[in-house]
Amino acid sequence: DAIVPLASGIPQMDRAEAGALAAVFGPRLADIELITACPNIGNCTAGAGGLQVALAARALRDQRLPARIHAGSPRTGLRAGPVPTRAARLDHVLVCTGALGGQNASLVLKRHPDAAS
Repeated sequence: DAIVPLASGIPQMDRAEAGALAAVFGPRLADIELITACPNIGNCTAGAGGLQVALAARALRDQRLPARIHAGSPRTGLRAGPVPTRAARLDHVLVCTGALGGQNASLVLKRHPDAAS
């Protein structure tokens, strides 16, 4: 339902990340909401993954997507432009994170079945 990419602001890394997501999701990627942290708080390097998981968990709990800022030109086919905080129906959120040394990890968080609708 949403993806929390690293979206580091480093063009080479962002292109590679967007390409990997496009390879997995194909044209459906254009319909999946993105939750980005780096534009708001900067790249926390080794701490980014933990912050991204916290954002995903909070979005699932609150059924809200946080505001998204974007100072550049988002790649076509990505929901990466600026938007305000908004309500959303979220059951699954994919978190993707990486480091400059090439380490990468992904995690899917699922909404708890007993969560209020």
